Amino acid sequence: MAEIALLLGIILTTLTVVEKILIIREKLKTKKPKIKKRQRPRKRR
Repeated sequence: MAEIALLLGIILTTLTVVEKILIIREKLKTKKPKIKKRQRPRKRR
């Protein structure tokens, strides 16, 4: 029974880590267009 409990714990931890990674990736995707907008105002001197 202890082995099953450990496996369940590992699965839960992996799922939480995957969810965090997905959230971070979504945040990065939303941040990228903002960076592009910042680069546009650079005028040719």
